[in-house]
Amino acid sequence: MVQFKVSQKILIVDDENALRRNLEIFLGELGQRVRCAACGEDAVKLLHDEQFDIVITDIRLGDLDGLELVRRIRSRSSLTGVLIMTAYGSPDSAIEAFRSGAHDYILKPFSLDEIELRINNIARYLDLQRQNAILREELQCHRQNH
Repeated sequence: MVQFKVSQKILIVDDENALRRNLEIFLGELGQRVRCAACGEDAVKLLHDEQFDIVITDIRLGDLDGLELVRRIRSRSSLTGVLIMTAYGSPDSAIEAFRSGAHDYILKPFSLDEIELRINNIARYLDLQRQNAILREELQCHRQNH
């Protein structure tokens, strides 16, 4: 599996302790900076205080719907990647996840290799978005100077 080029700051949000811990250990061993939240409200507090590159969240969190969390993330930042996890997948929930602003959607149970691949893809996409924004800005400056 291709390793991340740069360490990402990742927030894992899931009410299942074992899954959260396994992802935290796995991603930490890959060199990622990982924080965890057991519920949506805790995630909102962390997101208020810190900037994350990627958020991995379950749809069903108990206190706050994962899709609502995605909408809150999206209202604050377009450059935070979001991966939705669910054990109750359906075409409708996948469509709703993407409409809410998620970058990807994965069904539980999943392999750690699959999570790594999905996060790599999101990181690459976000990197391209940042590069495009820089190039657009440079082009605009160039046009204004000529």
